[in-house]
Amino acid sequence: MLLSIIASIPGSAQATSSRAKLSEPFQPIQLQLDKYYYTTEDSNIQAGVRMETADIVGSICLRIRRDPNADSLAEEKSILEAGKSDYPFTFDPGKLPLGRMLVTADLLDKAGKKLFTACRVIYKKEMRPMVPQWDRVEKVSVREDGVLLVNGSPFCPFFASEGPHEGSPLVRDCFNVTYSGLGYTARPLKRVVIDIGEWTTEEGTELYNKWPDETELQKRIRETVSANISDPLLFSWFTSYEAQIPMFRKEEDTRTRLDNPAELKKASDIVKGMDPNHLTVIELDDMNVLHSYKDAADIIEVASWHSSYAEQLIPNLARDVDRIGKDLGAGKPFLFWIGASIPRESSRTADDIRCASYLALMHGAKGLVFHMGHEGIALTSTRHWSVYSGLAREVDRLFPILIEPQPPAPPAVSVKGAGIDFCVREYQGATYIIACNTADRLVEASFSFRQHAAAKTVELPFENRKVQFKGAGLTDYFGPYEPHLYKLSGLGSK
Repeated sequence: MLLSIIASIPGSAQATSSRAKLSEPFQPIQLQLDKYYYTTEDSNIQAGVRMETADIVGSICLRIRRDPNADSLAEEKSILEAGKSDYPFTFDPGKLPLGRMLVTADLLDKAGKKLFTACRVIYKKEMRPMVPQWDRVEKVSVREDGVLLVNGSPFCPFFASEGPHEGSPLVRDCFNVTYSGLGYTARPLKRVVIDIGEWTTEEGTELYNKWPDETELQKRIRETVSANISDPLLFSWFTSYEAQIPMFRKEEDTRTRLDNPAELKKASDIVKGMDPNHLTVIELDDMNVLHSYKDAADIIEVASWHSSYAEQLIPNLARDVDRIGKDLGAGKPFLFWIGASIPRESSRTADDIRCASYLALMHGAKGLVFHMGHEGIALTSTRHWSVYSGLAREVDRLFPILIEPQPPAPPAVSVKGAGIDFCVREYQGATYIIACNTADRLVEASFSFRQHAAAKTVELPFENRKVQFKGAGLTDYFGPYEPHLYKLSGLGSK
């Protein structure tokens, strides 16, 4: 999917996306890029600008740079032609440094005056192989704060559901739990599905889950567990998708409504009686029933119709994840579902997916599941497909920082910048700020420490760049829906 996130320059109309409502200000150009993460193996960067109006006479200047005020690392210009709407650009990534860069497309009038700027983030990374964590899973458990432990070490599940189409080769070496068949890391952990109920609309009824009787329930569970319990990479037993769908037991001509949480708890207890060393899992789409299901399985996977599957992914996501944590309780592990192709592919971008992943983990999710079903993601959506491999490597480093037990009085930080969601963590002797721009536009943000403070260095570990610590804080630019991870070393009082 070629993205179209438009960011306004200072003084221009407020930024909007290609998914904007008709009442929002019209933007005359769309910036398109073929990938989010480029590797050292890529031979070119394909960019393009689409004109939405033929009324402007002038030119387009495309630049790649570290931030909006930095010198260009690469630059090309194209004169606008009557009747032409698409302007392609190609750059050689071999001439660019590793790390994060901004691509800006300036729309200039005939006199060279800047009218609008479209902005996009790209990365150039060395995609080293993900390091397998275990050769054998002895025990999966839950830390008191809900963190999942495999053989006693923290683990963040990061995987995708099945889609209806072939996966892109851009998704490689990134998903650490089996489910989709896409992009597995070496030695991924196994998520085994136990087929217990059966969805049906027989006899003209609304969709319900036909649940087996006691004897059949035990039989199905025991057959699946017995067949898979010796797998050395077994992680979890999945007992129900959309667990909130009403359950009925049919006996002859009578249907009896069942208590869903109680039946699922019974199934979980049977599984755990056979295998106490691995965890049971259910998935829910209804945010209103979370508390009732908290004991129905060891892990709860949750999708929200207000964020996961909404037309706009970001606006309600942090609020939804906070609510899940509150309803389930601090010690209950939950994985958050992100609709990668739901409600439709055109509603999602690589920028959405990366921002949503950071926000979910920042607000307490203990793992991520990407829903790639329904119509799926077209193979031509190369920028979207390219995000998962780079994102997986970031999550691998980010998760230990987010879950580190914190001191009683962590540094107090405030932010000035619309739409910036952030948290502060202490980890291995350094202070980290993890922050997301939840706006679909370029934002300048300033972070200030409330006490007099100074840092020797401020590094962005994923981006191969640094920013200066001035006064009592730092200032930086965020692209549309862009996260940053700042590492402050030597932080102390002035």
